[in-house]
Amino acid sequence: MNLKKGDVISLDKPDVIQVYSDGHPVFSGRYGLLNKQLAIKIDDIFAPSLLPFNKAK
Repeated sequence: MNLKKGDVISLDKPDVIQVYSDGHPVFSGRYGLLNKQLAIKIDDIFAPSLLPFNKAK
């Protein structure tokens, strides 16, 4: 593969992802952009200690 500056590599990414901490699922969400940086929009919170921050439930 001969890559050069400016080449684009397409990646398949899932619509919904799970975020893990220390091997345990903590959040699920979707990829997005915030201030031109890659971000994750959190849809669900799995960690019981974080449930007060889940405004959707």
